[in-house]
Amino acid sequence: MRYKEEISFLEIVEDKKEFEMNSREKWTNGQIKELVDQHLGIPQDYLDYLKEIGTGSFRECQFVVHGALETIEDLTGYDLYDLENKKFLVFGDNFSGDFSGFLIEEDWKVAEFWHECEELHVYGQTFQQYIREQMLMDENGEDTRE
Repeated sequence: MRYKEEISFLEIVEDKKEFEMNSREKWTNGQIKELVDQHLGIPQDYLDYLKEIGTGSFRECQFVVHGALETIEDLTGYDLYDLENKKFLVFGDNFSGDFSGFLIEEDWKVAEFWHECEELHVYGQTFQQYIREQMLMDENGEDTRE
């Protein structure tokens, strides 16, 4: 199990009374297979996350992992942003209008699209490293929330 430490961390730090703000749905093997069939090369740590933790929000709406990989235009219904022809598929957002996703033509690198400045920021992290930061979890498994 890849996300054992993250699951334990969320059990400790999440407010149990805020179920709606911390609700997730684990994916089935069938759902994972469909996603893999649609997107060849999709990172295994992302697929493991969907199976072990699931889509939905965590840390009282700190971040949400969506139930599909979609373009910003598909999510918003608008073609507002110029991503310089980069194929950016969104896997989540920070509830503030900034999108997190993969640059699929660049080895599925994790990136963020900051809506206010309309900039795409590419990270040198795996999905697992990135999502731990979104959970406010450091490399030692400690809570970084102030």
